Amino acid sequence: KTFAAHMGTPKPGGSKTPLVSPPRFRRLLRIGEESEDLEQLFQQIGRVIALLGHTVNVTDLAKNLYKWDAGIRKQWALDYYEQLDKKKLKGK
Repeated sequence: KTFAAHMGTPKPGGSKTPLVSPPRFRRLLRIGEESEDLEQLFQQIGRVIALLGHTVNVTDLAKNLYKWDAGIRKQWALDYYEQLDKKKLKGK
């Protein structure tokens, strides 16, 4: 599972709430590519890793952070929201 898909995975116990809230996820996506932005990105990623129980796809995360650009952010959005949609479809 990709790092972004993991963020969109529902909390345990049958919850429809993702592990990383949509507002927090959107804040991540708004962080740009400038060096001062990357410092903020790394701080936020550290918090997200804690929310995910310190168990993440490190390879996927490293590749994405290395290339952090609009294309990566778009793919993260697709992966994250696809997880939310899967949960909604299963809940119907």
